[in-house]
Amino acid sequence: MKNILQYAFGLVAIVAIIMWQTGYNPFAGSGKRGEIITVTEFKKLKKDLASAGKRVALVARGDIANSNVTIVLGRPMSLSFMTPQAEYIDHFDLYRGDSKNEFFIPEKFTNKDLVLYDNDGKKHNYDENVVISFTMEKLNGNPQINPRTGGYDWAYKQIRIDPAPAQ
Repeated sequence: MKNILQYAFGLVAIVAIIMWQTGYNPFAGSGKRGEIITVTEFKKLKKDLASAGKRVALVARGDIANSNVTIVLGRPMSLSFMTPQAEYIDHFDLYRGDSKNEFFIPEKFTNKDLVLYDNDGKKHNYDENVVISFTMEKLNGNPQINPRTGGYDWAYKQIRIDPAPAQ
């Protein structure tokens, strides 16, 4: 019986280590759709530490400005998101794939090859607006103002992509 428990504990430990190494978090979930705000409101939230834990959403388009990127399996990639008027919003970490809340680019690509997959798995081309929802989390225990942006640096968790409302 003792050997069975040791093997079971070892197996659980190995699975936990693999999940930690690949960044997989079964408890992160895609979350609910956030309340759509403007980029101006988003910039104000980034300057307020009380924004931690807030779930918000922005109407945006995905963007990859550099075709010289390295894709690492099991790790998210940081994609730029822009407003429909091409104003930079921020970078959001998404996984490469062809499933819900992921993005796809071929090995050699241009910005026009970018495809986003929404929460239902529907494809959205690079030039389509989507709603990106996320929860704001502090990056570290003692946050500092980023002198370049005038706001704090944040981590965006539970990212969810949905179709943009009709204009």
